[in-house]
Amino acid sequence: MLAQFAVLHPDCPTDRASHLDVDGPEDTAARDCEDPGCGESASPVGYTFEEVNLGEDTDNADGTPRPSTVVPASAYVAPSAVLCGAVVLGEGSRVLHGAVLTAENGEVRLGENSVVMENALVRGRAAHPAVIGDAVLVGPHAHVNGATVEDEVFIATGAALFPGSVAGAGAELRINSVLHVNSRLTAGTVLPIGWIAAGDPAQLFSPDRHEELWQVQRELDFPGTVYGVPRGTSMRDIMARQSEYYGAHVTDREVDRG
Repeated sequence: MLAQFAVLHPDCPTDRASHLDVDGPEDTAARDCEDPGCGESASPVGYTFEEVNLGEDTDNADGTPRPSTVVPASAYVAPSAVLCGAVVLGEGSRVLHGAVLTAENGEVRLGENSVVMENALVRGRAAHPAVIGDAVLVGPHAHVNGATVEDEVFIATGAALFPGSVAGAGAELRINSVLHVNSRLTAGTVLPIGWIAAGDPAQLFSPDRHEELWQVQRELDFPGTVYGVPRGTSMRDIMARQSEYYGAHVTDREVDRG
C-alpha cells in the first residue's frame, strides 16, 4: 500500500500548489511558484509529495502501478488537511482545514470547483471509490464513504453517504441526513434534516419510522457492503478485520514541512 501526503510550502503567501502527477521517483513534475512574492524558485514549491511504499517494489503487490496524489495548481489544500493515497483533485477545488481525503484501497476524486469543508471525511474503498462531481459542496463534518456524488450536489453539515450510494445531480442532503448503502437519491431530490434515504430509487424516511425503514434497509446488506461479512458476525470478529485493514497506515509518514 502506498501513502502520499501533500504539504504546503510554508513561505508561499498565495498557498498556490504546483501540479504534481507522481507515478514514481523518476516521474515527478513540479514547477516554480507563479506568485512573485513567494521568492521560491526551486522544487519543492507549493505542494510536494513523498511516496511511502510499504513494500520494496515500485508497484503494488498485484503488479499494478502505485497510486498517485494529484493536486492541480489551481486547487487549494489547507495545511491541516490530509490527502492520503490515490486522491485526485479537480481544477479550482478546495480542501479546507481538518478535512481528510483518504484512498484506503480505492480512489478518491474531487471535481472542478468542488469544496470539502472543515473536518469532513471522504474515503475511497476498493469496491466503492469516492467520486465527487463538479460544483459540489461537502459540508463540515460530513462523511462521504465510497459514494458517488454527481454534479451540483449540496451535502450539508454532518450528512453521511455510505458505500455504494449515489447522490444524483442537483440533490440536497440537509443537516445530519443519511444516504444508506447501495441506495440512489434521484436527481434534484431534497433529503430533509435528519432523514434517511434507503433503496434504489431511495425512499425517504423520518427518524421515527424505524420499522418501515428496516424493511428496506435490511435488504441493502450494510455489513456485507461495509465490512465484507454476513449479518450476525460478532463485533469482535468485525473489529479484528478492521484493525488489520487500517493497520496499513502504521508506516504512513508526513512530508517534512521544513
